Amino acid sequence: MCMYVSRRWRRSVTIRRVRSAQYALREKAMELGWSDPAVQILDRDLGKSGARITGREDFKTLVAEVSMGQVGAVFALEVSRLARSNLDWHRLLELCALTDTLVIDEDGCYNPADFNDGLRREGLASKSCMSFRCDLLDAAIAEQVLQALQPAELELAPAALEELEARDHTLGRQWQMRLERAEYEAALAERRYQEVDPSQRLVAATLERRWNAALMQLEELRKQAAEFQRQQARVATPEQKAKVLALAKDLPQLWHAPTTQAKDRKRMLRLLIKDITVEKPPVPKQLLVHLRWQGNACTDLTLQLPPNIADRVRYPAAIVDRIRDMAHHLHDAEIANQLRQEGYSSAKGRPYTAKIIQWIRFRYRIPHSALQKPEELTVHQVARHFGVSENVVYYWIEHALLQTRKLNAGSPYWITLNETDEQKLRDWVRKSSRIHPASSTLTEEGAL
Repeated sequence: MCMYVSRRWRRSVTIRRVRSAQYALREKAMELGWSDPAVQILDRDLGKSGARITGREDFKTLVAEVSMGQVGAVFALEVSRLARSNLDWHRLLELCALTDTLVIDEDGCYNPADFNDGLRREGLASKSCMSFRCDLLDAAIAEQVLQALQPAELELAPAALEELEARDHTLGRQWQMRLERAEYEAALAERRYQEVDPSQRLVAATLERRWNAALMQLEELRKQAAEFQRQQARVATPEQKAKVLALAKDLPQLWHAPTTQAKDRKRMLRLLIKDITVEKPPVPKQLLVHLRWQGNACTDLTLQLPPNIADRVRYPAAIVDRIRDMAHHLHDAEIANQLRQEGYSSAKGRPYTAKIIQWIRFRYRIPHSALQKPEELTVHQVARHFGVSENVVYYWIEHALLQTRKLNAGSPYWITLNETDEQKLRDWVRKSSRIHPASSTLTEEGAL
């Protein structure tokens, strides 16, 4: 891996602080599994402006190493700032995407080959933390890009074709240079072995091992080059050129084609869009998206976010009012049963249940059913009123000594006491040898 440090400091930022951050990145690399010899630090560009590549020799080295596929990860300071404001870093990130090279800074690890990672990493900036579905934003941006390209589709086709050919030619030349270098090393190792004095057995054995190692490295490199060429979509034949030109006439088809990878869509966006800013307006369920094109023209979009699940599951006002009316004299289960008998179903098309009615009451603030009359008492209240146990009250109920009411088999008893029944039961308690009332005072809980 390579660790690149380049920062143009202000007075408030000293070289010492940058060095400290550099060492922190080195420790982070070793924590992630890279050994100390595998860490290559490129810090000769420290203090030089990143606005141009001239004079930044370490940056040139970094680009070359990445393009040759020799780097597993690039550790750098303030990658997000550089990616948004520096064209050279845009090109470096494109190379990282092509060679599957990770980019890591003090904030996290990023994969430039991933559209939802790399582009978000560079373009999306916000004043506050937001969470939203990226597919909605992707679709809106893609629509704007395709609309902007409609008048110029035919003019862009040759340019796109030339870019593909130039990219393939550049990458192919890089692989050819690697192969030539490996072939030279193998030939040099062979010549040294052939020229050694046979009597120098130890030297000859060492040179023979080096020769074999060079041959093995050359063979492995040839396999990698062949695999690379096999995976690349080259534009060489007239038939292939005709297909590319035909696709360029219909950019929406090219954009949505299953064979178009996310990294290719990202490269198309980078050719047109300089940066993307997302803001959260005061209006709920909306996003403000600001596109800044490469020509510095700006486009503002208002993106409507989907409602929450609770908002999507809304019930008609007629149903809510009906449930509100029935809640005055029916339980949740009875309300659900009544709605099922009338042929109604829930917002999700399911039969009504007591749980659904309970959720509707909570969602629309419908209070529990007040089915108990003000003058009615519970078994517990009657037991406290006469100073007896609840078992005695149930005995009175079973022998019809109390006036009771129940809504259904599972509902509690509600008891109404009149003066005649109360006097009769007090006499019962006073004369009974088995009941010893603790109190015969009227409790405040009862309403007689």
